[in-house]
Amino acid sequence: MADKPYPYVPKKIRTNTKFYQKWGILAHDFAKEEGVTPDAIHMRVMKYGNPFQRKRAPTMCEAMTGKTAIQLAHELGITPICVYERLRKFGDAYYESEHGAGAALRGKQRAAHHWTETVQGGVNTGCKAGWLSPRHADYHTWRYKMIQQHCPTSGDSEEK
Repeated sequence: MADKPYPYVPKKIRTNTKFYQKWGILAHDFAKEEGVTPDAIHMRVMKYGNPFQRKRAPTMCEAMTGKTAIQLAHELGITPICVYERLRKFGDAYYESEHGAGAALRGKQRAAHHWTETVQGGVNTGCKAGWLSPRHADYHTWRYKMIQQHCPTSGDSEEK
């Protein structure tokens, strides 16, 4: 009997669950879309109260530009560290200096491995995809709400 193990039969996924009734999608299907396990989706609900929120809060880059550093790095042909340095020094990820310093080296690889091949600083799939899923209710308005919360205008302070 030990010589002939039973073939694995995947269990049938339940389609009428509390998760489906509340969120309108099966945790298993959403996990496949996100590239994570269903347990990770359930953990998001426990931590944030919503399966569509991937991380606790947006990064500085996401708050300023609406894109992750990795998305901007791919778009501009630079590394994510360069994106953060541009934001820190100039306040703009798209800043180009007048004399074009470093433009000759842009896109050339001097390291043994390209930055996209290595995992830097614990970059995970949540970081590559942003902190909110497009299915989240606040997906289109989160930047506006964050600016209103952290940078009140002078008109708002006069009313109080």
